[in-house]
Amino acid sequence: RPDVSIVNLSLLNTHWYVRYWRGRGVPITLSDGEIASLKDRPGDRPSARMQQHIFENLKEAGWPRPLFYAVTVSQPGRVLDCKLVLEGLIERIVPAHGAAVGSQETHWIRLQESIDTAYRLDSATDPFVDWEREQAMAMMTINYGVLLGRLGEWLMEVDRRREAEPYLYRAIEIFAFHGHEKHARKTLDAWAAAAPQAELLPLARELVRSK
Repeated sequence: RPDVSIVNLSLLNTHWYVRYWRGRGVPITLSDGEIASLKDRPGDRPSARMQQHIFENLKEAGWPRPLFYAVTVSQPGRVLDCKLVLEGLIERIVPAHGAAVGSQETHWIRLQESIDTAYRLDSATDPFVDWEREQAMAMMTINYGVLLGRLGEWLMEVDRRREAEPYLYRAIEIFAFHGHEKHARKTLDAWAAAAPQAELLPLARELVRSK
């Protein structure tokens, strides 16, 4: 995907990384001297200024390409005060008066299709993976559980309750497997409140009790 630029916000605090992306099509218009003058000041890191710089350049150019945050970007790292629309594990930054990006329903339907036809999450609960060694990867699995849970909750909201069950169950399965008991119980309680007679609910309760 040469049309996609995945920018690491921590590295965006370094001069060489800013120059790197400037040379690869990211809308950075600073000169070498301006980049070299970027200083790390308390409460005002170069990464924050570069995010705003890229945003303003895209806005001025009429948004020739979209801009996203990954869901893994913590709140302190997000400096753009804009509406965010969830699209899988990324959130589209929607500028004021920007072009329509589709309804929330459209995004959930696209996500469901992707999970069902394009992506596999089998390895998220693979017992043969050395999860103690792969702790960083294990921590990432919580994002998939949250995403599956939110998809299941949306299906519940639009009265597609039976269709929601496998996603909610898989979310709890991932949470329970990796010891995220708080998330597992929260998802389970919401599910039980919305559909107390759901077929997979007893199995989900067993997953939580067994951990």
